[in-house]
Amino acid sequence: RTHETGRGQTRTIALSDGSTIHLNAGSKISVRMTGSVRQVVMNDAQAVFDVAKDPKRPFLISVGDRTVRVVGTEFDVSHRENALAVTVRHGVVEVRPDAASVTGAVRLAPGQRLEHADGGDSRVSTVNPDEAFAWRVGRLIYRDRPLIEVVAELNRQFNRDIRLADATTGRQRVSGVLVLDNEKAVIERLSLLAPVSVSTADAGFVLRSNAPSN
Repeated sequence: RTHETGRGQTRTIALSDGSTIHLNAGSKISVRMTGSVRQVVMNDAQAVFDVAKDPKRPFLISVGDRTVRVVGTEFDVSHRENALAVTVRHGVVEVRPDAASVTGAVRLAPGQRLEHADGGDSRVSTVNPDEAFAWRVGRLIYRDRPLIEVVAELNRQFNRDIRLADATTGRQRVSGVLVLDNEKAVIERLSLLAPVSVSTADAGFVLRSNAPSN
């Protein structure tokens, strides 16, 4: 069965095994539940999974060129623009090259995050998992992220498009917290976190870097 959300929409999906999926805005997944299989396929999506324990039926998430395998835990999975991020809050999660292979598998404990670009290497870091889960309470938290990524995420949350004036603007770095209440207010807060000016055009917003050029 397919589940999806539009701009600014979130959705909670209760599965037959007692597991819950919290789907972020602009996401699409498919779910298959049988007597022997619990499987989710994610393409362009972000979701928090609270998986009911069932050792006889591991919960498998196919995402890009990786498979996330878990028996019971709570974790966030984001797959955007061919970039995967898995952040664990409770339990243990295993990320594999595919469902059948254990070679190259990476086990993640609470407070660990795996980042992986499709076709590339994986990197594991220690994080505060609450930051990855912050979207559930209407917040986005960034630590030195490029503005192009921030804008892409905001464009899934609001109906009015935010555009970047040029590539230089997209490379500006952002650190801070954005509360997702009113889009105009969010844009104003963003202009305080990054050296950009804001203008309106075609019923949307345009961001332009005002950082000194080297």
